[in-house]
Amino acid sequence: MITLRVCSDSRPASRPRGAFIAMPDVVTALGGGGRIPVPATFDGIKCTGSIVSMVGGPCLGMLKATRERLGKGPGDTVVVTVRRDTAERTAEMPEEPAAAMAAAGARTAVGVIESAERPRTRARRIDEAVAATG
Repeated sequence: MITLRVCSDSRPASRPRGAFIAMPDVVTALGGGGRIPVPATFDGIKCTGSIVSMVGGPCLGMLKATRERLGKGPGDTVVVTVRRDTAERTAEMPEEPAAAMAAAGARTAVGVIESAERPRTRARRIDEAVAATG
């Protein structure tokens, strides 16, 4: 059992938004890391999130909608289950930008990196892509 801590921002405390669950003993069990992606359940409601370091230690966020669906508030007890998410995460480029780039003969940075045949070339292209972001 884990105690729910409701987040507040500049709004009055009577109007809390989301919540966070302190997870101090879970990081080691999940293999460590700074940001740990996890599928989670809050009293049986499935969610996807990440355990991240905050001022009070490792925490897992809970959306306001989930908190309201559970009818939970500050100090209430919530049963939380988590496991490390090892699934590959991918993102597809939306159709319109992809079509515009294709029409212009442009390749995505990922495509340029993935087309490298040698590790040294791949590493150089990664460094160039990162430098170009800012």
